[in-house]
Amino acid sequence: MTNVISCASVRIFRFVVLIVFTITGQLCFAGERFDPFVSAISRIDKDEGLVYIDRRDNVVGVGDVFVTAKPVQNGDASLVSDRRSVIGILRINPEEFVGKLLSGPMPGVNAVVERFGPLPAVIKSTTEKSGPVEEELKSMFPRLVWENEESKAEPSLTFELISKGRVVVTYDQTWLVGMIDIGAASYSKEESFRVAAEAEAELALELPGRAGSIAVHEIPGRYVVALEDKQTIRFFSGRSDGSVSEIAVVDIPRGERIIYMDWYSSAGELYLLVNQWDDYRVSGSVVRLDGDRAMLVGFSPLMMGVHDTDLDGRSDTILGQSYTAEHGFGSKIYTVMPGQEKMAESANDTFSALTPGFRVLGSRVLGKTDSGDLAFVSAFDGKASVYSGNGPELQLSYDMDPLVSSEIRFEVNPELIFSPTRTLSLGNPFVGGTGGADRVSRPMVGIAQRPSSAEAAGPRDVVAIDWLDANPGSPSVLGRSRVSIPRSAKPAYGSGGLFFFSVGSRGGDSKAGEGATRLYRLPADLGH
Repeated sequence: MTNVISCASVRIFRFVVLIVFTITGQLCFAGERFDPFVSAISRIDKDEGLVYIDRRDNVVGVGDVFVTAKPVQNGDASLVSDRRSVIGILRINPEEFVGKLLSGPMPGVNAVVERFGPLPAVIKSTTEKSGPVEEELKSMFPRLVWENEESKAEPSLTFELISKGRVVVTYDQTWLVGMIDIGAASYSKEESFRVAAEAEAELALELPGRAGSIAVHEIPGRYVVALEDKQTIRFFSGRSDGSVSEIAVVDIPRGERIIYMDWYSSAGELYLLVNQWDDYRVSGSVVRLDGDRAMLVGFSPLMMGVHDTDLDGRSDTILGQSYTAEHGFGSKIYTVMPGQEKMAESANDTFSALTPGFRVLGSRVLGKTDSGDLAFVSAFDGKASVYSGNGPELQLSYDMDPLVSSEIRFEVNPELIFSPTRTLSLGNPFVGGTGGADRVSRPMVGIAQRPSSAEAAGPRDVVAIDWLDANPGSPSVLGRSRVSIPRSAKPAYGSGGLFFFSVGSRGGDSKAGEGATRLYRLPADLGH
């Protein structure tokens, strides 16, 4: 019986493919994504190469490909072209789908588009027995024009069978459409494939100051960046063209060491969570950014992280957890609400039951199992672990060479001559995740890693991204992507792991001056 992976992705990351295929996030097909779907273009943005398509209450996934169904006028309404236009979906808005023009002329407003319309398509296989899979694919996509790879004359959809029943779909070998699993239930969960992706990080912003840590909040067309600089936190607004302006500055609360910063947004208000270390315990401060002012509005004796607890695709809940030198991580998890003067904290029994595997930093909720139990991934102390079910039970344990931006070694009892030492690890940043309506099937998570000696031997620094298939029923290790970064860089938190930063000077070439901090973005389109 055919088993097609079903998932709704919140965050989907597309790397530039330099070889045959790539997998860069949790790109899975839901059954509705096979259905024919005709819509119309509501508006275009020629400068950005963006196309907006009427939603019409249909299920569309990030990565889906639309093709114009008839000759269309270009954006200037000056000529008619017989060439079809191909559009790849970048993100999902409430009333429309936002797409990128992949090939062909820019279509005009009101042009008719069809999902997986009459495009050329080819099937590639590294296995000898691919006949049943080919038949299933052709039945799933009846509108495609199936060709032999040798005969294709234009960019096409490529369906590459990379392991038993597992198919990666790309357009023109550069646009990642998604992944399909056919008959996956009959295969061993130990079966895996190697991800073969190469990408180069892009310089997003150059900021003044030598950052100790960074948190990035991305909104359409702009970034809001919190930068730890000596004894202050500086706030910047940056745009996609590289322009930067400083908007506010605030002293680091209590003058303690910052170990982690993250952004929280609620009711149009933007807050910065600041986790700090006083040589004995972790605590949290909340700073509200209000126009050109930054104000301390709350304090908590807990470390704080932002999570998607209700599985609606938005990380909009603050979870808190204690940490002390003597006792380590606390066993209780709290829901924290920032206020004007006082933080409201309430015990969260659901997430408390997930400890000690779950921690408010370095963990991510993946979804729910068929029985309704929460599944999550944690990356700490050189291991990535996937948990689900009662207990919860450990489903996958994977050895890592972690790339962490904050790790503290301290003496438990510094007043003693021979005090035991302990390490506080805040975990690896994730560059992938899951969400959607059902949250039941195959989420994929990427974890930033140190590169191997061979990977690091080239002329550029490399960040490795290891991808885990975190499906509660059959988690597995998928493989590795490599991202080139011009300088030694550390992950920037508060951004889903999409950003890295490095500190240094480029002399007279630096727009930000001698103490420049450069913020790099992985070449990916963030889908919602």
